[in-house]
Order: sequence, then C-alpha cells, then structure tokens
Amino acid sequence: MKQYLSETLLRPVVADFSVGLLLRSPVKIKGDANLNYKIVTPSGSYLIKYIQNPNELPMFEFLGTLHQHLHDSGVPVPLMFKGKRGKYVNNSCVLYKFIEGRKKRRWSEQEMISLVENFTKLHNVLDIIPVPAIVKEKTDDYIRGENISYSKRHIVPEVLKLNLPLSIKNEVSITLDLLEKHLSDYDELPKRIIHGDFNDENALFRGNKNVAIIDITLKYEAFVFDLAIFIYWWCFPWWTKHINFERYKLV
Repeated sequence: MKQYLSETLLRPVVADFSVGLLLRSPVKIKGDANLNYKIVTPSGSYLIKYIQNPNELPMFEFLGTLHQHLHDSGVPVPLMFKGKRGKYVNNSCVLYKFIEGRKKRRWSEQEMISLVENFTKLHNVLDIIPVPAIVKEKTDDYIRGENISYSKRHIVPEVLKLNLPLSIKNEVSITLDLLEKHLSDYDELPKRIIHGDFNDENALFRGNKNVAIIDITLKYEAFVFDLAIFIYWWCFPWWTKHINFERYKLV
C-alpha cells in the first residue's frame, strides 16, 4: 500500500486528465482507504483519488458514469472526469471536481431539510439505475450477516466483562438476537444500489445548504440499510448520547 504520492508522480496523472498544469503542490486530504489529494490548476480545484486496491478499479469506472447521471438529475455529487483514453480511471487514479464545503457535527434546521431533500433525490435516482454485475457480485460481510454470529461468539463475551450497567450488556445481547432472528426477513427485501455509508463525514455544507454528497460506496442492498445509517448518524449523534427527535421528524 502506498502511503504517499509525490508531486512528480501526480503530474503525469493530472496531464492525462487534461485539466491544466499544477499551480501549486498537491495537498493530501484525510479520507477513506484510498489516497486523496487536492490539486489546483488554471481550470479550477480538483480532488485526485489513488485507488490502492486494484480490484476496485472497475467499480470506480462505473461510479464515474453514475456520478454523471446523478449530477444531471440534480443530486449534488462531485463530477468525475475522463482521461485522454475516455476512461474515468487512469493510472489507478480518478479525478473529481473539488466542491468547497464543510463537514459539520451540528446542523441547523435548514441544513437538515436540505440534506433530507438530497438524500431523497439520491435514492429516487438510484432506484431506477440498472445494477451492473460488478455491483451485484460485490461481497460485503459487514452487511450480509456473517458478522452477527461472529459478534455473538466473540464480542458479547467481551462486553460482559466490561464495567458497564447490566442494562447495557443485556441490550447488546438482545439486539444481536433480534438481528439474527430477522436476518432472513431482511434478505427477502428488494435490493438495489445504495450509498452504503451515508454518515456525517460524507456530506458537505455551505450557506445553510447541503452542497455535496460524497464517497458513494456502491453497495447492493435494501434501501432500509441506507435509511438506518442515515437515522443513526444524523438523528442519534454518538457524541450527544441521545436521540434528536426534531431531526428524526424531519427524516
């Protein structure tokens, strides 16, 4: 795994996307498992993502097409650019238009309304997108339930050792029991493309508006999975330790 791409290595990548020469040194940006760099050229600001896992390259090629469709449908996602060969992925890199905005932990009512509207737009479009085989065949044990039996065997015993109120320990056990019991019901729900990780790190705000939805992970799952993540992260901020019912009503 590369932990850094030098300016020397990035220059030919930028040239391949035909967005102009670098005006200043790339800035590394903290992000997902891949390497992200903000670059500035005479034509604007961009984000280069270096894909460290070669198995993900076809997924990002499809993601470029999906982003274009979402953008044309009014969903605020960053556009991706094709290189000189007509591909979104070039030398294991993809290029996004950089959207100026802030990640936040506290949101006004206007920001939440804007976020909910864009979440709805996103799923209205995803609901009618034909799902390619590369997405359908993507394996993700985190969602599919193999982790539930693993958690019962390995995590619950560790939780029981912790210095926590008995009520919390019981709640963990009961929740895992319910998940295991109803997993078959979940598996019968219709599946489609979902964002897969719609948390507070993957939305940007500016001027009381949600101006970007980022880091679509392209999972093939039931819509309720994305909705559950949305409610958890946006209506039950873990650092507050309580449910924000006003936000919950908006959702």
